[in-house]
Amino acid sequence: MYRTSSDRKNILINQKKKMQNQNSSPSSSADLDSKLTSIITNILNNPIFIKSIVDQVKEHLTQIQETVAKHTDEITELQLKSNDMEQYDRRLNILVHGIPEKDGEITNDLFIDMCDSIQVNIKQTDISTSHRLGKKCVDKNRPIICRLLRYDTRKELFSNKNKLKQTENYKRVSIVEDLTNYNLQLFKRARLILVKNNVYTLNGRIWYSTPSGKIIIRSDYDIEQAKLEN
Repeated sequence: MYRTSSDRKNILINQKKKMQNQNSSPSSSADLDSKLTSIITNILNNPIFIKSIVDQVKEHLTQIQETVAKHTDEITELQLKSNDMEQYDRRLNILVHGIPEKDGEITNDLFIDMCDSIQVNIKQTDISTSHRLGKKCVDKNRPIICRLLRYDTRKELFSNKNKLKQTENYKRVSIVEDLTNYNLQLFKRARLILVKNNVYTLNGRIWYSTPSGKIIIRSDYDIEQAKLEN
């Protein structure tokens, strides 16, 4: 039987509709879901696939850890540099502990009198400023902080400070450097962990004397390294 082109076209359209109906039927859709579920389950349970995912996660985790470590080191170095700058700004400061506190006192005069007792000639013009630190306490003498104008004056005073023990009025007075809070806490930890009398400060830096030489302490890591020298 001869079919026209329009007949053939209609046949193709009908076949296409049948296929669409079959594919959209509930049973066909359920079969497809089942097959896809089975395929995905097999993939997820495949040891090779699992290892591949684990390896990728480990690789990314390693990269993240390396990046964090790098940034941590950079931040630490910036903090140390900032601390060094702050300490340098304090290089002309001197802290004096143990001078009795009186109402109406002039701290410049107290400081000069203390220096005179150990034959260190300091005049009013050598002092930038001085004052007591902290809030006034009834049963405690606050330290005096004094900022000098020249480093040579500071150096001379520190070279002679041990003579205070031989004086009558200032034998219980101590002179120390004005450390940053970071350096002060580090200094205290170093004296707790290391040989106490071998830990000291010089020009705002913390040092530790060992039989093999001097070690500079800039961090807790340096303290741990210094322990190995004992």
